[in-house]
Order: sequence, then C-alpha cells, then structure tokens
Amino acid sequence: MDNATLSAYDRDAKAFANDWDAQPPPSDLHAVVGQFFIPGPTADVGCGSGRDAAWLNACGYPTKGFDASEGLLAEARRRHPEVHFSTAILPGLDGIAESSPWGSRPKDAGTGLHAPYLTFAIPIRIGSVG
Repeated sequence: MDNATLSAYDRDAKAFANDWDAQPPPSDLHAVVGQFFIPGPTADVGCGSGRDAAWLNACGYPTKGFDASEGLLAEARRRHPEVHFSTAILPGLDGIAESSPWGSRPKDAGTGLHAPYLTFAIPIRIGSVG
C-alpha cells in the first residue's frame, strides 16, 4: 500500500470505518461461505473496520484480522473486542504467519514472501462445488 493511502486511512479511520459499517452486509459472500466452507481458523487480510472478521468469528471461523493501517486497526479493536487484530502489510504480509495457530512459516526463498495461504486456507467441503 502506498504511503498516501495509508496516511489517509490512519488520519480518517473513524470516517472510513463508519462508511464501511453503514454499507449492507455482503449477503452473497455470506451465502457462499456458509455453503462451501468448513469452519476453522481464518485470516481477514485487509480487515478495515473489522466488520467481516467479526461476522466470520461469530459464524464459527475463529478469525484474526490484519490491516496495514494502525488507525483502522484501532477502530476494529474498539468495535469488535472479541476478535484479535494485528498489522500486516502487502505484499509480504509479515505478521500473518507468525500469528498462525500452527506456528511460523518460513519465507519463500524465491519471493521472500511468507506463505500465509498455507497457514490460513479455509477448507472447502468436498463435493460441494460443481
């Protein structure tokens, strides 16, 4: 994320969070998650106000929210104290692998990036797609 965008999110975190929380819930996404995914440890990368992380957590997906903006993380923590929120910044996503319930993952030698996809993949129900 570029510094200007990150600064805007930090400076106006409450206004951004209010705007996002006022939007209708993504019922299409909720339906897909309920139909195709098995509850388990989940990461919400780019969690913003924490609304979706809180929904996932309440639906049986123990969720950790990650965002680059400390201002938005503060809003998420205030609004959803039942969810754990931490800093992680694309593209490296440092902090996600270290927060994994399965332990730390090494960085890929070719890219220098963590492998969070292995750490926080949500299992899909076999036979439910197609």
